Amino acid sequence: MKAGEKALDGCDHNTAYSYLGAALSLLPNDHWKSHYDLSLRLNFLTSSAANSCCQYDEAEQILRRGLANARCLYDQLPSYLLLSQILQAQGKVKDVYDTCSAILTELGESIPECYTLSKSSVMLVETLKMYEEVGDNRIAKGAMSLQERFDVSAQIPELYFNFYGRIAWRFEPFQAGIEPLRQGFEAGLSSGNKDMGLHCLIHTVKNALFSGASLKSTLKEIDYNLHLLKTYKSEVTNNFMLNFRETVSLLIDNGEATSIPEKAVFGDLNDPGNKPREAFFHHAVIRAYWSGYTERCGYCIQKCMNLFGQGAQPIACVAKFFFGKLQP
Repeated sequence: MKAGEKALDGCDHNTAYSYLGAALSLLPNDHWKSHYDLSLRLNFLTSSAANSCCQYDEAEQILRRGLANARCLYDQLPSYLLLSQILQAQGKVKDVYDTCSAILTELGESIPECYTLSKSSVMLVETLKMYEEVGDNRIAKGAMSLQERFDVSAQIPELYFNFYGRIAWRFEPFQAGIEPLRQGFEAGLSSGNKDMGLHCLIHTVKNALFSGASLKSTLKEIDYNLHLLKTYKSEVTNNFMLNFRETVSLLIDNGEATSIPEKAVFGDLNDPGNKPREAFFHHAVIRAYWSGYTERCGYCIQKCMNLFGQGAQPIACVAKFFFGKLQP
């Protein structure tokens, strides 16, 4: 177990998985009764290592065994968090929502029966009003400053994703978030927090596109990311990268020399529960505008506004920008 922990600290996830799996197999049959604390920790570490090695099925199986044997909700919480990350990496968004909402309900939180981006936009507007009442961005920047006082290296992917991916664009240029988000991606991969690292990766490319970065450099980075995703498998992230790539390719040369056969998959665009359709209409706005398809652009803008509302989401703001560009 100590060898496995040392390998995890050194970001050698395959070796860690091997050592920790061996340690887990050496426990006696009644280890959940006779060695509960050891079993709980070893079970979680082994599933974490399996997740970092992209062994999602094994990681989920190990976690669920731990959840079934844990004595209280407090002992289950770290495993539920990791389980939600594993499900998210596989694109099982509904399972993630159901899992998290069930736990939050058990903790006494009130969870809405359904969740939409329009509701999210309303919540963001209310949050921004709170920010304005206390001095705009001081809450967010104050929270970020705490990393200078405490060792938060393990939380860098979450910290950078939430600040630079969700908040900072309201009061800082998109360019300012590109490098921190890239660092969050790299930190996520090296620490085993792959899922959050991939969230940072998606927002890295988004910020590059929105900030007017070199399209050829952005395309090169997307292709490199697609190559990485053959190892760090994530259907959701791969779909995002392909969607970004198609837009960038169109902007460079209308896809004549830079397009590739593989395309993003969006599913049923009329299904309210279909998450990929949000990205489809957002990119469709950009592509239609620069291709000169005014009516199609207006149609996709309306779809975006219906999905995202008038709230404080960067995609909603981009849609409103192009709506203004269409006006005579």
